[in-house]
Amino acid sequence: MTKETAQKDWHHVITMEETGELTRKFHIVYDSVGVAMAMDKAANNLKKNVVLKGFRKGKAPAYMIKKMLAKDVKEMASFLLSQEGFLNACFENKIQPMGKPNVLSSSFEKDGQFICDVEVNIRPTIVPSGYVGIALNKPEFDVEGLAQQELENLRNYWAKKVEKEILENGNIAVVDFCVKHEEEELNSVSDQQFEIMESQEPPIGKNLIGLKAGDSIEEQMEIPEGFGEASGKMGTIYITIKSVLEKVPLTDEEISKELQVKDFESDKEKIQASVKQHVAIKEKENLEEQVIDRLLELHEFSVPENWVNDEYKFVKQGLQLEAVDEELDQKLKELALRNVKRSFILDAIGDEEKVQVSEEELNQFIKQEADKSNVSQLKVKQELKKNKMWDTVVMSIRQRKILDLVLSQAQLVEESQDSMVESFDIPENPMG
Repeated sequence: MTKETAQKDWHHVITMEETGELTRKFHIVYDSVGVAMAMDKAANNLKKNVVLKGFRKGKAPAYMIKKMLAKDVKEMASFLLSQEGFLNACFENKIQPMGKPNVLSSSFEKDGQFICDVEVNIRPTIVPSGYVGIALNKPEFDVEGLAQQELENLRNYWAKKVEKEILENGNIAVVDFCVKHEEEELNSVSDQQFEIMESQEPPIGKNLIGLKAGDSIEEQMEIPEGFGEASGKMGTIYITIKSVLEKVPLTDEEISKELQVKDFESDKEKIQASVKQHVAIKEKENLEEQVIDRLLELHEFSVPENWVNDEYKFVKQGLQLEAVDEELDQKLKELALRNVKRSFILDAIGDEEKVQVSEEELNQFIKQEADKSNVSQLKVKQELKKNKMWDTVVMSIRQRKILDLVLSQAQLVEESQDSMVESFDIPENPMG
């Protein structure tokens, strides 16, 4: 169902139509007097940078500008009328617009009138509630277990590779192989190392377990993309085991020698401290996601579809993927919707709590960015404004403050989550 209202003001008439839950269309009609005023303003704006014969820059009379630059004057007048009409329409109808207006059509009529249709998104109405004292499950991490896991990674990183006779699960196969399609060799590789696990499928996987140095094997395989007409067809891979290696983890004393440190115990303490810091970060991320989940449950509202589409494109671009499958594409769309709703909810809470970003907080952010990039703070500030990122930075800092406020008021319930141990992305060489 749509709703139309008419608003009259000096030299224009505005009609508003509800074209959707969060979209409004304004039909704006300016009379000939209003158009003439816009033409004068456009000419005066343009003449500032125009040089006409016989006149100094910016001194040519407006009537000559209208005559010599009629097309430019008309285009600027159209812009001025559309923008002024849009702003007046929002003010008169008490609408808080989102983003830039979309000018659907505009034209100068023979009777001297100017008519345009402008569509705009409006901010959804959100009354924040239930965000004080949200109950959150506090994840319990096995810090000692994680530290041991990092130590094992370190031992494996420095592990000795010892030759052995028969390839077993977890051993390394050093192989030569070539791939052929109808006797044509498509690819060949020498001295390639593969860690072989029972969970790995052929052609280079569990089928190699039990072989020894000097053994050869051939397997049928589908030719991958990148091999022209042969791609997607069946071919043969010929594999020769050149040697079998077993990884033998070093003792703490041997690692100390490799790292050229006197006491590996001190490095263990560093690892322990690193894990605790990592746990603190992961714990906060986990709690923040719980907060957003709970806020989404508490607040039902629609968001502009084009905002979700823009966020989807932004997220997808960040992944730097040329193509995504249907399942991943759906997940990206769901993430985009979540991000947009998250922003609206936090803004609503921030308005309720009157959260502001201080100059000190902005300066602190600029200093951090300057230190990271090794440039001056003035340079960072100039780049942010040049790239029109200043408002984005302010919004990001504000939403961070709002989220921290909600977290500070939350009620934490102890809950063991052993699975969280597996969620850590621990580097193969924790010592760098």
